[in-house]
Amino acid sequence: MLKFKFEVNMMLQIGALSDQTGVPTRTIRYYEKIGLLSPASRGENRYRLYDQTDAERLRFIKSARALDFSLQEIAQILAARDHDEPPCG
Repeated sequence: MLKFKFEVNMMLQIGALSDQTGVPTRTIRYYEKIGLLSPASRGENRYRLYDQTDAERLRFIKSARALDFSLQEIAQILAARDHDEPPCG
């Protein structure tokens, strides 16, 4: 018997992403503007669409902010993470 694994990548509009992560929509737009969050894809209706990778990244940012990391420090950590490098020497 063959088994198939289907991965469903559910797309979220900004309001649903906000509800899921607890980050206000205005803050999500700001993080996107300053580059902490990749620019959202757009649906046919031009609404921003995010996936679970975006939600995980946003949760990380929220957690780091709760630990008093600055946005600049978070950007450096995320840049290292994006390049599969350790964030600390």
